Amino acid sequence: MTPLHTDDEITQAYAQGRLLHKDVLEHGAYYRGFSRNADVARWHALAQAFFYPRTKLGETQLDSIRHPADDRRFDAFQVFEKVEPAADEVIADAQFEGFYEVNKTRRFRPKA
Repeated sequence: MTPLHTDDEITQAYAQGRLLHKDVLEHGAYYRGFSRNADVARWHALAQAFFYPRTKLGETQLDSIRHPADDRRFDAFQVFEKVEPAADEVIADAQFEGFYEVNKTRRFRPKA
């Protein structure tokens, strides 16, 4: 699938079932989609964000990205389908939950 750029394109894709709404996402599941830095990401329900491994300057770390329902102005993860991750896309459960715990007060505060 190709990335969607305008609000009209995104709205139409939801109506046609080409993008998944947040309310159908399962905690800990992996999804294929589109963003600037990720094709596959893992949904964290408490964080209301996707986590994915990102390699930058030769070092791989977890990063997070929002769903388009929460962030259409910047880079968001446009979710196409639930998938089984490839070996290099797997995030260990301890790392997945640990990333949330370490960052929950800075990155994942509820919106006012």
